Amino acid sequence: MLKRAIRHFGATTAVTIAMLYATSPSASADGLNGPSGGAYETSSGGIVVSAGVPGSPGTSVPGGPSTPGGGGAPSPFECISTSTTDNSGAQETVLMCCPAGNEELGMGNCQQVQVTPPAPPPPPPPPDPGTVAAQAESQISLPSPVLEKNPSSFGVVNFPEWFWVDASIWHPVSTTATACNAGGCVSATATATPSSLYINTGDGSGITCNGPGTAYDTSLPETSQSTDCSHTYTISSYGQPSPDGNPNDDAFSLSATITWTVTWVASGAASGSGSLGNLSSTGSASLRVEQIESVISGG
Repeated sequence: MLKRAIRHFGATTAVTIAMLYATSPSASADGLNGPSGGAYETSSGGIVVSAGVPGSPGTSVPGGPSTPGGGGAPSPFECISTSTTDNSGAQETVLMCCPAGNEELGMGNCQQVQVTPPAPPPPPPPPDPGTVAAQAESQISLPSPVLEKNPSSFGVVNFPEWFWVDASIWHPVSTTATACNAGGCVSATATATPSSLYINTGDGSGITCNGPGTAYDTSLPETSQSTDCSHTYTISSYGQPSPDGNPNDDAFSLSATITWTVTWVASGAASGSGSLGNLSSTGSASLRVEQIESVISGG
């Protein structure tokens, strides 16, 4: 004999048990899934399983019509649960369901059903490394170039003008971003490396330099210095906008743009590497260019 006890379940468990009885072959064999069967939760939180009871047989009167059998009546069951651990360490739950309404439940009238919990869902994939790398790229702070030139006060038509930017900014710049979810954490580092310098000379031309340019050293002779970042103006800046409003200061508007090549590498729950294209940083300046005429006078 088994003392009656009711296991208190939540509403979700009640639905699970109802589905179990609807699909358990052994439960159906003992009437736990009759035509009026089902499961419902009692006011105290217990689970009552109602199984259909076979209807009464019909009768036949000689010389008269047969009468149909009676319909099945619901028969409630009360269930208790026990938990066990198998050899692999997995937790198992066993339900013992017996006819309700008796203080002593007869084992012969009870049905034992093993409940197999659903497998947990697989963890989500970790954050995408490329997406984390793009986030790191968005956080890169690039220095703006300051354009230097010589002659510095004004340029001269048909005389080479040297350009350069501060060489101290010509180095890689990196940032790292990290993203986590239930699948793990991924860290990605994006690195921007300067690759070229483009100078818009303001007269409709431009020059591309492979590096920051070479600073002109006024302490050395001009013939002992060289650069790949110079431009020779063929016209003056007369008629161009004046930075200070003075018509005598008409100047070409210049700009210096550094192109940065961005690469990334990621590690953690997922890894990878690649390229994110290019970034750029720009600085502006102005240059007045004068036309100097040579005057030869004879004595």
